Amino acid sequence: MKSWYRDLNVYFKTVFWTVLIILAVSISLIPLLFFDLMEIPLGILTGGAFGALYYLIIGFNQKTDYSRKTIIIDVIILITRFTLFAGAMFGLAWLYYKSNIHVINIFAFAGAYLVSMLIYLIVVGKENKK
Repeated sequence: MKSWYRDLNVYFKTVFWTVLIILAVSISLIPLLFFDLMEIPLGILTGGAFGALYYLIIGFNQKTDYSRKTIIIDVIILITRFTLFAGAMFGLAWLYYKSNIHVINIFAFAGAYLVSMLIYLIVVGKENKK
């Protein structure tokens, strides 16, 4: 059972733990649906999906050799990630504050997005200890 996990690179391990934690937190927040607070679990799900998607893409791009082409693709992915995050935050803020549409909580989105970065730092720290 553990052999498939050991064979994963750091990025896929980050995706695995991010998806696991985000789903567990979202399931534990199901009672908020009874209090008409659907935007918090949706914010956590979408923010976690944005973070996990980034590490999934960078994990597929990761190769053993660091050629100029790989580094350029990594920079393009990083810029795309920031642009998508900034666009999503701007769109959510506009919906939340200007149009008074509470579909996805902006703070839950940002928090769940940052969770994937924290998990990445933890996984890299554990990999460097080996």
